[in-house]
Amino acid sequence: DFPGTTDFFWALIPTHDQNKLKTAMDKAIDSAGTFSCIHTIQTPSSETVTVINSGEAVVNSEGETIGLVGALQDISHLTDMEDKLRQAQKMEAVGNLAGGMAHDFNNILAVILSNLELLQISSNSQDVERYVRSALDAAKNGAELTRNMLSFARRSPLEPKPIEIN
Repeated sequence: DFPGTTDFFWALIPTHDQNKLKTAMDKAIDSAGTFSCIHTIQTPSSETVTVINSGEAVVNSEGETIGLVGALQDISHLTDMEDKLRQAQKMEAVGNLAGGMAHDFNNILAVILSNLELLQISSNSQDVERYVRSALDAAKNGAELTRNMLSFARRSPLEPKPIEIN
């Protein structure tokens, strides 16, 4: 679909990428060298595609640059894969953080639960027992939360099921 005109070519490139590409091409022209630039283009079907645009200066017999020759390669699939990898790395970091927090919180809850259970055993007052029971329920909910966080961190689904101990 490319008619080969420079006007058509530049019209495919969004304005924010044009300066970057022009700078790379100008350096290649000035040095009679090569250029390479990653940018986006708008296809005739209005799809935005990430490409690597690379080429080199064409030099005449006097050593003067008379033009550029280059090629575009669609690397959209690579940039999509990089985005997915970054997202996976973020999720792994969140999982590690959740796991560390869950372990620390679980240690705190273990102390709270054991002290509340000792207080409940040694207490004679019904009011104290009611408050202790409420605190125990809250601490047990916290312990369940940490189990869920640890499961998430390990990426292992929780599958609770009844087990016949006998």
